[in-house]
Amino acid sequence: MPSNERIYGLDFVRSAAIFLVVLQHGWSMLDLNLQDGGMQHHVYSSIIYGVALFIMLSGALNLRAATPPLSFYKKRFARILPPFLLWGTVTYIISALLGKYSCVNDIPSGIKMYLPFLATGRINDAYWYIYLISALYLITPLIQRVLCGDGKTQKFTLAAIILIWLATESFTSIPGVPGTLFLYFGYYVSGLFFLKYVIHRNRRLTLVAGCLGFAVFFPLNVYLHSAGHPAFIAECGEVFSMFAVLSEINCQSRIIERISRYSFFIYLTHFILIGALYSLLPGVFPAAWYTPVCTAVLVISAEYLLCLILDRIEWLPKKFIGI
Repeated sequence: MPSNERIYGLDFVRSAAIFLVVLQHGWSMLDLNLQDGGMQHHVYSSIIYGVALFIMLSGALNLRAATPPLSFYKKRFARILPPFLLWGTVTYIISALLGKYSCVNDIPSGIKMYLPFLATGRINDAYWYIYLISALYLITPLIQRVLCGDGKTQKFTLAAIILIWLATESFTSIPGVPGTLFLYFGYYVSGLFFLKYVIHRNRRLTLVAGCLGFAVFFPLNVYLHSAGHPAFIAECGEVFSMFAVLSEINCQSRIIERISRYSFFIYLTHFILIGALYSLLPGVFPAAWYTPVCTAVLVISAEYLLCLILDRIEWLPKKFIGI
C-alpha cells in the first residue's frame, strides 16, 4: 500500500478512540470506576480501550518507513508539545484556583510547583498519555530500523515481536506478577502489522473476522473482568477487532475527518468541560450507567463546534492550540 494513500478508515479509528477516552473519563469522574459490584462496572472496564487504539494508530503511521531521527523528533514533538504546554498550563491554573493541589496555596507556591508538576505528570491524571507517547516517539527511529527490510523479513520480525509481547503480557497480567511498560509498545508495533498485512488485503474477510472477533472477545472480556480472571488476551482480541473493522470503513465523512483532526484538542481539554458539567449540573448528570455515554456525546459535540469556530479564525495558530 503506498505510504501516501489516504485510508479513510483511520479517521474512524481516531474518532472512536477519542470517544472511548472521553467515555472513560466521564465514567471515572463520577467515581463509577470505583464500584466493584454490578455488571455496568465490568462492561465499561471492558470497552474503554481508546488509548490502545490511539497507540496502534500512531504505530501504523510512524513505523511505515525509516526517518532521520532529528527530522522525526522535530515533526512529532512539534505536533504534541506546544498544545500540551498551553492546555497543561491552563489546566494547572484552573486546578490550582479550585484547590486541587494541596501544596499550592498561593501564587509563589503555584509558580514554584508548576515545572515539577509538569515534569512528573501531576497536572492532571488524564495527561499520562503525553508521557507515554513521548517515550514511544523517542525510540521510534530505532524501531523503524529494526523493522526495515523486505516484506518477508519485516513480516516475520513483526510477527515474532507481537507473539513475544502476547506471551509476556499474558503472564504479567496475572495478579501478583509485576506489570511491564512493554504493553503499549506491543500495541504500537501491532499497528504497523495491521496496516501492512491486514487492512485492505481482503476487506470482506477482515470485516467478518473483526466483527466476529469483537462479538467473541467483548463478552469474554466482561466475563473475565467480572470473575476476577486475567483478561489480557481478550483485551487484545477486542482492540485488534475494533481496529480492523474501523480501518476497513472505506468511505469519506467530513464530520469524522474533522473529529479525527480535532481529537488532540478534545483530548487535551475534554475533562475541563466534563468537570464543569458535573459540578454545575449534578442533577442533569447523575452517577448512573447511562451518564458517561451521554456525557461523551455531548462533550465531543460541543468541542467539535468549538473547533469549527476556532478553525475559522485565520490569525489563530492552529497547531499551537491542537487543531
